[in-house]
Amino acid sequence: MRPRDAVARQPAHVLVVEPGARDSELFAHLSATLGTDVHILAAPSGRDAVALAATCTELGVAVILAEASDRACLELIAELRALHPEVGIVLVSATLTGECVRTAVHAEVDELVAAPAEPAEIGEVVRELLVCRDLHWSPIR
Repeated sequence: MRPRDAVARQPAHVLVVEPGARDSELFAHLSATLGTDVHILAAPSGRDAVALAATCTELGVAVILAEASDRACLELIAELRALHPEVGIVLVSATLTGECVRTAVHAEVDELVAAPAEPAEIGEVVRELLVCRDLHWSPIR
């Protein structure tokens, strides 16, 4: 009999939304550190992010790098949640004002990170969200 963790399942996906995402340090860091059971997707815009999310069977985490937490950002989060209600949302914002925090709370963002942030810091947040959703192996079990 195989252990529960050995049962085959679809890999989780992590979606990175930022201009030039495929060439970013964050994309490279996540690709190198999360392992083969997590696929990293890159979207340079909100429209591309929604199109990619629609193709995923399981979207574990979306990392959104935004200059401001504005209406477009809220709409993107709502569209991603409509496709994948359990998706973890990490919002990396250059403007952490009171309004930004209220917007993040209203949008039910899982983690709000101040930009600029190191890829390793964001990667740790992504890893924790995947583990919490039981989509990624962790030595802490």
